[in-house]
Amino acid sequence: MNAPRLTLLMSIALASLASAQSAWIPLTWVEIGEPGNAPDTQTGWGAVDRSFYLGRTEVTNAQYAQFLNAVARHSDPAHLWHPNLAEGPIGGIVRRETAAGFSYEVRAGFDNLPVVHVSWFAAARFCNWLHHGQPDAGTTDGFRATEGDATKGAYDTRAFPPTGSWPEDAGRLPATRNPSARYWIPSLDEWIKAGFYQPGVGGRYWRYATRSDDVPRAEPPPGGNNSANYYTRGWAVGYPHVTPVGAYFHSASPFGTLDQAGNVMEWLEDRLAAEPMKRRFAGGAAARFATMLPREYADWEDADHRLMVVGFRVARAESVRDTLRPISVIVTSSKPEVPEEADEIVRSGLEFVVVGNPGNPADPVFGRGAVDEVFEIGKYELTNRDYALFLNAVARSSDPFALYERSMGDGFLGGIERVVEGSGYTYRAREGWSNRPVTYLNWYRLARYANWLHYGRPTTGASDLGTTEGDAERGAYDTRGFPTPDDDRVLRQNLPVRRNPGALYWIPSEDEWYKAAHHDPSRLGSRPYWDYPVRTDAAPNNLRPPGDSKSVNYVADRFCVGMPFVVTPVGAFSQAASAYGTYDQGGNVWEWTESWRVPPSPTAWRANEDTRVLRGGSATYSFIGVNAANADPGHPNHALAVYGGRIARRPAQP
Repeated sequence: MNAPRLTLLMSIALASLASAQSAWIPLTWVEIGEPGNAPDTQTGWGAVDRSFYLGRTEVTNAQYAQFLNAVARHSDPAHLWHPNLAEGPIGGIVRRETAAGFSYEVRAGFDNLPVVHVSWFAAARFCNWLHHGQPDAGTTDGFRATEGDATKGAYDTRAFPPTGSWPEDAGRLPATRNPSARYWIPSLDEWIKAGFYQPGVGGRYWRYATRSDDVPRAEPPPGGNNSANYYTRGWAVGYPHVTPVGAYFHSASPFGTLDQAGNVMEWLEDRLAAEPMKRRFAGGAAARFATMLPREYADWEDADHRLMVVGFRVARAESVRDTLRPISVIVTSSKPEVPEEADEIVRSGLEFVVVGNPGNPADPVFGRGAVDEVFEIGKYELTNRDYALFLNAVARSSDPFALYERSMGDGFLGGIERVVEGSGYTYRAREGWSNRPVTYLNWYRLARYANWLHYGRPTTGASDLGTTEGDAERGAYDTRGFPTPDDDRVLRQNLPVRRNPGALYWIPSEDEWYKAAHHDPSRLGSRPYWDYPVRTDAAPNNLRPPGDSKSVNYVADRFCVGMPFVVTPVGAFSQAASAYGTYDQGGNVWEWTESWRVPPSPTAWRANEDTRVLRGGSATYSFIGVNAANADPGHPNHALAVYGGRIARRPAQP
């Protein structure tokens, strides 16, 4: 890399790390040349037949706030601002009501963090605003601010749906930008070329967007020449866990873009041919593992969804020379409203309900839920109090299997502190977190918890055979083939398909979990199952606890509860039980099941990986995760902030 470019990158990154009250980064560009390049032979992606420019970094909260103040000052009919921008864990923009409408302020310290909770439609309208010359119109109306048709603007917005609704004809949504677009959301090919293609060497593609074929190091910025912000056995940086754009200035792509590895995923222009409402995104995130960083990884989501791990960057035509005007942005010191604590009734994931009606047929729609035996399942998800008792019983002197993770104490949604005492440890739930679901559970931790229950909850202080470990004859699970905590290989042939035959406690299979959540023996008709685990076929609401009989903790028009908790105490929706009496099998945290996932087709998400089934959705995801149709894949050694679980057992155990 030449010296002037390196100097520019360093100055941008240092500005990112400066005081939140004064730092400002204008939208800057990197030229992506060498048109007509060959595609990546592995994926077929990356071929682009013309030169273009791509934003050096992701769009920031300050830049997006400038956009909002320019076009959504009088009203916001396109819903360009969303409450999660203020209430979400890494949302950075607060909206104030004024006599004329609204003003938008950036939260202190968040100005140069990447904007998230922005839908694909909002990102497209941001591009239209740039295309129209950044007008200070105060409104989105007409074709002079954010709107477009087949000839005006970067994107034709006429078929864009109102927020929360499905378009009458999704096929009318634009497949790509208008031919005359001056700014646009980069296509998958453009994004891959900018991040991974090495110009001048005849079609060489790096595996990572850091000019490396080796996995980047997850470390605080600026890091070395192959560093990125992603999750691995803990967050790379402290809360809010995302870094200012451009902070990893040593780890630029071959063309000089920054943060195409980690930090936040980025919307892409491409839609799925069979599902035109779904758009691609790629790039990994601070809350995701290294498996999402390579060039062969690209995900998709409904274009109207606003995820806390997805932002965007902008591309522009070669002929355009203007840049985003660096006008002043108000920075507020106010903090998001802290929700009131729900009731403090002590509940435990070790309270059980009976799931009877053995031999029931499977759900005729989704083929799940048939179980031949009576069993019991946790009435609630396991809580931080439950898991702290386990840790004090088996990880007091040492923790060779990493049953505790640092993020349980200092990470987003972490609820357990570990205190060094003498030569060992003690564990306790953080204040306000005792009754909330334990998070950062991987599948192996939950299986060892089941072993501990099977053995009668011994308190030896050590993790060994008879406490957390098992073999083919002893324990609920044979742990001999479990990998070491740092080994992400899934050697399925060495791992148990299911519990040992004599298991007293276990992780529920997908069918057991599904039956407890969705089956209702009192429901008449040919399908005794509900689509949602609160006895309804209509998408539930997300009223704050105690809510009503159809309340679930997920993201609808906003988070159910804001920071610092986001997750609710287990059973807080006291009126919203399944037919068998379980709570929170929808929302709050994803729950592990015992079952290996069998993708419905070779093209299914993560079809080429051995993953266990996760069910139920979470507080940070939409109603899609709550629906009976949804079974997410989970790498058994991965422990995210929204991964928890509940336990099943033989009837009438002590």
